Amino acid sequence: MFGRLLIALITCLGACAALSAPDQPRILLIPLDDRPVSTQLPLLVGEIGGAEVVLPPSELLGWFSTPGDPDRILEWARTECQERPPQAIVVSLDMLCYGGLIASRTASATYDSASRRLQSLDELKEISAGARIYGFGSLMRAAPTGTRSSAAWSELLAKSVRLEDEASASGDAGKALQAAALRARIPVDRLESYALARRRSLRLSKEAIKSVIRDSFDFLVYGQDDAGEFGPHRQELAELKELAKGIRADDRVSFIQGIDQAAALMMARALVEGSGLKPTIQAVWSNPGSKQTRLTYEAIPAGAAVVQQILAAGAVSSDVSDIQLYINSPGASVDQTSDFLQEMKSSATADGWVGLADINLNGSGGSDESLVVQLLGGKWLGSLRAFSAWNTASNASGSAVAALCASWVGDQNGGGAAQRFHAEKKLLLIRLISDWHHHVYTRPAAYKQIEEMQRAVKTELLPDERQAVELLVRTELTLRAHKAFANAFGELSLPDGFEGVRYSRLSNLTIRLPWPRAYELSVDFDLVEGETTREAPSLGKLPL
Repeated sequence: MFGRLLIALITCLGACAALSAPDQPRILLIPLDDRPVSTQLPLLVGEIGGAEVVLPPSELLGWFSTPGDPDRILEWARTECQERPPQAIVVSLDMLCYGGLIASRTASATYDSASRRLQSLDELKEISAGARIYGFGSLMRAAPTGTRSSAAWSELLAKSVRLEDEASASGDAGKALQAAALRARIPVDRLESYALARRRSLRLSKEAIKSVIRDSFDFLVYGQDDAGEFGPHRQELAELKELAKGIRADDRVSFIQGIDQAAALMMARALVEGSGLKPTIQAVWSNPGSKQTRLTYEAIPAGAAVVQQILAAGAVSSDVSDIQLYINSPGASVDQTSDFLQEMKSSATADGWVGLADINLNGSGGSDESLVVQLLGGKWLGSLRAFSAWNTASNASGSAVAALCASWVGDQNGGGAAQRFHAEKKLLLIRLISDWHHHVYTRPAAYKQIEEMQRAVKTELLPDERQAVELLVRTELTLRAHKAFANAFGELSLPDGFEGVRYSRLSNLTIRLPWPRAYELSVDFDLVEGETTREAPSLGKLPL
């Protein structure tokens, strides 16, 4: 009798312990589009932070210039919120309202339809019992999307609107005449459609900001898509900032450079705010003088742009920090780079959170070759918590910030350490393959092949052209991916307490071009390791 009572008591205590254990956060993600930076990147950031991330069926997300299906995505979200209410929803307003980033640059979706979809977020919050909602939208760039049909006029249009704004700011009549001459070469219907899309997007952005004060969003961020010092975005941004300040919503509305990293940043913020913690991040620059430099496709100096990313993720920028973000920036001397690498190595192999954002991007939008060669030669790049070097400075720094915040929060919360470690290292290796091997080596080779094709347009390849280019990319990158793995993880050793995480090879490697152009890259694989024999200890205590 006593034995049965004891067993019953032990069973009850075990059940109570299971009930009291913290649940894995569940986050719904409505992505910007179907590209890996919109889906795979924020998904892995969520996994690094210990969350379950749920995306809509891929067939609802559209493909390249074919818009997604916002109304069916909303149906999916309603069902998910009713059946298993999430703790948070990360939502792209471009997808929700228009069908994706490229669709947002066209006038195909009306303001009325976009507004109706925006208002549906209140319903999602209600049926999910108050899930926190983190929205992100794009501030429309100057250039329309490059396609075969727009190739003859898209750059002319972008140049003309930049010149118009510069002429307005400076009073330079010569620039105004140049802008008018360019506009005369652009089809009238394209000019009208472009202007309509800008007006509609600005109006909807104002509506979204106003909805913050009725708690439709817990936080809303707008990312400046591919900007420069001048362009129509300048006046639009000023109006949106003035509105947010005027209605006292500026503590919950943020503006950043870049849009492709925004989903990852909002995923990190959802993790940070869900944990009740607030990490601090120190930015360590290879060339501190470059903080005052405005880099390509950015409208503000690099130092201010990095701070934007940190704050958007829900972290604090501070010299007394939990996390160190090392930033390889333009103009560093040989001595500065040497000291920078040595300091980063010392920090990375200690028990902290250290990541690298390489914003000294080459002409292909990829990593600084000399820096990565030194990193790989030292055999310790795999010890970093994050690595990123793609497209624009803010795309790179924002991605690294998001991964670092997720890693820090996940470790503070505890649980699932081995799974979080796998996601962290997988994301690091994906970025190394894409940002260095592809952008520095394979993409230039792909562009050369495209140039040799008789009628190919690199912004939108025909099916047979894409197939040929994809074969070249996949063939070369398959070899490079295995080399990247060996260089990053070949000598990654961990203490005995973290058993089963000694990676031996890659398996199930897939490489493809997700869109009909050679710029984006889709990479996926499994990291093969030994058998895990017991729960891993806290990642924060490991020399990673």
